[in-house]
Amino acid sequence: MTHIKVPAVQAKLRKAEQDFRHVIILASAGWGKTAAVTHYYRNRSVLWLSGSDGSLNQMPPQEKIRQGIVVIDNLSWLTDPDSENYILTLLKSVERQVVLIGRGHFPGWLTHAALDLNLMRIQEGDFLFTPPLMT
Repeated sequence: MTHIKVPAVQAKLRKAEQDFRHVIILASAGWGKTAAVTHYYRNRSVLWLSGSDGSLNQMPPQEKIRQGIVVIDNLSWLTDPDSENYILTLLKSVERQVVLIGRGHFPGWLTHAALDLNLMRIQEGDFLFTPPLMT
């Protein structure tokens, strides 16, 4: 599959990896969030989780996770408190980098923790090839 690299997104993912910061990517459907993350981490060992059914498709015990990167896609669909708490626990870990991918808004349940975590944010504007025009 051919992938068009978006410079700002690639740069932020690279910077987050170098600084070992967790990442949250928020943009509407169709912006290429999952494709960008899949392409960037294509040669690394990654644990992919999804919240598309309202809860995470799996929640392996943290001590059993062997991958250094955990990607959680469909973050915005989560409604399960156990899944939310699992993610919060992962985000507090210093053993692995977490990449969250969601649609549009910042999840309310994540707001308080985000203040302490210094998440690298990637948003719709980062997916543009040129800066937006100011009106």
